[in-house]
Amino acid sequence: SSYAAYLAWWKSVVYVSGDGVARQSQMVQSVDVTDPTALTFLSGWRTCCYRKNDIRVVEDILYIAGWGTMLHVFDVSNPHKPKQIYEKKIGSQLNMVSQSWDGKRLYYTSSLLANWDKTGEDNEQFLKAFTWDGKELTERFAIDFTAEQLGRPHIMRFGARSLYAS
Repeated sequence: SSYAAYLAWWKSVVYVSGDGVARQSQMVQSVDVTDPTALTFLSGWRTCCYRKNDIRVVEDILYIAGWGTMLHVFDVSNPHKPKQIYEKKIGSQLNMVSQSWDGKRLYYTSSLLANWDKTGEDNEQFLKAFTWDGKELTERFAIDFTAEQLGRPHIMRFGARSLYAS
């Protein structure tokens, strides 16, 4: 049995999401880390997906790439009471989410790696870029890695501020 944890943080709050087959893997927990010697549990809430591939937080918005297809967006402005505000099917096979350092763009990839990828028509291999206006994601571009013969886009990180520094 394998288990992984995904972490995202904003201000003094860390969001922890489990990834596995156990029922508790549906949980996302928020923890105040202001004092690292005395961590404070703020809340734990069940998400709609039993397995998460990636989580990211930009300001007060938490993005969860759900296993397989869906993006779930939560307002975490009150880390004691997070609220789901949006969901969208990104594709038939969703893997990682990465955001730009300014939080204005989100990038999604599809491949889970060859042995775990879906087969047939559901074996999508893409990189998709979206903008978030606070209410909705708008697709800006998509690259079909199969059509372009680029292989599998497992993980891409576009959030490094150093990429934009002059």
